[in-house]
Amino acid sequence: MNETIGIISGNGDYPLLVAKGARKAGVKKIIAAALIGETEKEIENFCDVVCWIEIGQLGKLIKFFKKNNVNQVIMAGQVKPTRLFGRLKLDLRMVKLLAKIKMRGAEPIFSTVADELQKDGISLIDSSVFMKDQLADSGLMTGGSLKKNIRNDIVFGERIARSIADLDIGQTIVVKDRTVVAVEAIEGTDSVIKRAGLLAGKNTVVIKLSKKKQDMRFDLPVVGTRTLDIMIESKSHVLAIDAKKTLILNKKDFLLKAREAGIHVFGIDKNEKS
Repeated sequence: MNETIGIISGNGDYPLLVAKGARKAGVKKIIAAALIGETEKEIENFCDVVCWIEIGQLGKLIKFFKKNNVNQVIMAGQVKPTRLFGRLKLDLRMVKLLAKIKMRGAEPIFSTVADELQKDGISLIDSSVFMKDQLADSGLMTGGSLKKNIRNDIVFGERIARSIADLDIGQTIVVKDRTVVAVEAIEGTDSVIKRAGLLAGKNTVVIKLSKKKQDMRFDLPVVGTRTLDIMIESKSHVLAIDAKKTLILNKKDFLLKAREAGIHVFGIDKNEKS
């Protein structure tokens, strides 16, 4: 691992945890490109150099990393999807890049950005590299056991959720009694859980999965305590996620809170079906 690591920092705790993990792993210099209106100001407390840029300033981002001798970069944290429909301050390099993309889903955009970074000798690396201990485990992580009807809901929903993810529509569906209640699109996971609660009431099953061939460099499924808060509010009682491919932010506290709230958290393993 390089002594210097760059972070493209989106919103939430994820970038902060990446920076902490990198420091713990012995990285001497952490350089962050923080997105205005997204990244927490606190990022400045964990990085050696921070540059605040607008979403879409790809040329400025690349120049910043090159100036600081960064050749390995981690993409951490999301951007609010609805901002894609606002007035973005795109620079010429980003405009040219977007012109090449036929479908503007997460994977086409991020993979094209990764290729563009590589042209300048900057490699986008596995976004979980400093957070392996925060990845979901296989099976029931909150103890106890799942009732047969819940296991059936997970089996039923897994194939559908995976298909939705592969189509780059969203990562999350909510099911109840082997019926798809809600499917995530651009509104995000929190909104789809809320919507499912309004439509189907309590005891829904939330399933959030990666693609079959997930690129570990970007768009990994991520859950955190905010996810649990929405599930508690919506009276949803099961969260099924991909083992080894889903990041659980502040995992220990997350699972403790889930147990206290009576929410089952289940890690789906492709070699060990639910």
